[in-house]
Amino acid sequence: MKKESNEIDLLELLAKIYFLFKRNKYIILAFAVVGIITGIYKASKTESYYQTEMIVKTALEPKVVYNQLQILSDFRSSNNIALLAEELNITKGNAQQIKSIKIEEIEEIEESSLIKIVLEAHSTNIIPKIKRGIVNYTKSNKYLNEQLQTKQKHYKQYLNEISEALEILRKKENKKNGSENPNEIIIGEEGYAGQIIQLMDKKEKVETNLSQNKPLNIIKNFHIPENKRRDTTINIALYFAIGLFLGILVVIGLFLIRKFESFNKN
Repeated sequence: MKKESNEIDLLELLAKIYFLFKRNKYIILAFAVVGIITGIYKASKTESYYQTEMIVKTALEPKVVYNQLQILSDFRSSNNIALLAEELNITKGNAQQIKSIKIEEIEEIEESSLIKIVLEAHSTNIIPKIKRGIVNYTKSNKYLNEQLQTKQKHYKQYLNEISEALEILRKKENKKNGSENPNEIIIGEEGYAGQIIQLMDKKEKVETNLSQNKPLNIIKNFHIPENKRRDTTINIALYFAIGLFLGILVVIGLFLIRKFESFNKN
């Protein structure tokens, strides 16, 4: 019985709240409309911006480069314009034209991890400067350079080992076939040609990795957008929600005042 009584009390309370809001719906609606109007006004005053993105591949662990790039994003979000300008090697005026820098990791595509850099700027003139600034920032980053030098040393050592192995195999192949040309490969069932070709393929891949041993290899560059954006929807929705909430608070406040006055009279 107690459980049923509690359920009835809860239903009665919900019903009272519903009818309270229904009776005062025009007050709530008025505040919501004021919120929408305020949102539209704020949106019209919000500075418009351009959005563009760059997709890069890195020779290092994507998380390592992501963390270093995130520093730039943090500088802008914390409004630390001086440090942002210093790291990108641009003027403070140009740095202030940056609305945001967002760093996003992209899932692996064909065994390559990509990073997306989304730039929001109030002027298109600074976009090429920001691109150069980001590239130079990663090139001059001490931590990233240490990681790259380690990889470069590894690649060069591997190339030397492959070259030595190729030289030995070619000598054996030439001796077996009686050829005097060190680069001649005669494909046969019992020759060394298969091993030589495999090593040449590995060498080509290592040389490609060595040439791409950079913090950023640009897959898709920043483009210059034609149309501006404005965060109108967010502003309007936010102020509508605020107006609605204030309207509800006012209705509840008026109800409590009336109850208090009624209690005092009795």
